[in-house]
Amino acid sequence: MKATARAYSVQGLTKHLELLDPQLRLPFHDSISVCTAPLSTVTTFAFQEDKECIINGEIPNSYWLSRIDAVVTEIKRLSGVEEQYKIVSKTSFSDKGFHALSSEFAALTVAASEAAQLDLSHKELSRIAGKGTGSASRSVTGYFSRWRANMDEKFCYSFVLEGDLEMGMVAALVEPVEGPGGSYTGLKEPFLEYWLKSMHTILYEMERAIKDHDILKIGQLAEKESILMYAFTMDSDKIVWRPDTFRVIAEVRKLREEGVPAYFNIDTGAVVYINSYPEDVALIEERIKTIGVNTVSLSVGGEAHLTPDHLF
Repeated sequence: MKATARAYSVQGLTKHLELLDPQLRLPFHDSISVCTAPLSTVTTFAFQEDKECIINGEIPNSYWLSRIDAVVTEIKRLSGVEEQYKIVSKTSFSDKGFHALSSEFAALTVAASEAAQLDLSHKELSRIAGKGTGSASRSVTGYFSRWRANMDEKFCYSFVLEGDLEMGMVAALVEPVEGPGGSYTGLKEPFLEYWLKSMHTILYEMERAIKDHDILKIGQLAEKESILMYAFTMDSDKIVWRPDTFRVIAEVRKLREEGVPAYFNIDTGAVVYINSYPEDVALIEERIKTIGVNTVSLSVGGEAHLTPDHLF
């Protein structure tokens, strides 16, 4: 059987920076994100005799194939299917700082589950997608979602915190760092201990703000946490903020001084997200473009879902 699914990328509102078990991909602590439509991945999956995998027109390297295999192996274990597979996947945006992996693994999981004729809940699908990358777990459930951390793999899954909240988002497309300087390597002591202790309060406040539909508080908390994250993770060899990053930050702060509720958030990529009310998105986009930085306007995306438009 052949199946196709679409999933949306995510903006990390509270981030997970370390894995308790890198092999099982179990996080140290919970994390919260919001799906960012229209940024999405469509994946068509079918079981067949020989393995074929094309992601955005290219064959993935051995590392990413192993992550794909981790997801498909779990689907095969649950369904009893023993065949290899064919995957064709296309992402609607260039992965320059966006969470393309979140939508790619979420779409893969939903399509593979359907092809295997499994009737899995979003809770179970999110657990499986997390074997590819943690953010994919939240991409499966969509909207504003929380990825639950647990030492037992079966309790490590995502769930929706709020599915009825519209938030305006603008992505400022800052050119990412090329090469090793643009990658994240993890927290070192004593920062890791402080981060883990702080996350309980950060997560509680963010969940409360989301459930209260307090967009200003969501923006404030995400901005504060992104500054904290980069203060802890950047060193002389790992500076991923570019000159345009600081220009965007300065413009966002200028907008706030002028009474426009705008707050920046920088996830583990190079994109600067600007969170506000939906009605302020056009103004924010116009201002960011005046400093020579391209933008994409975003809205809250839903759960990963099946679509009849196959890629092969």
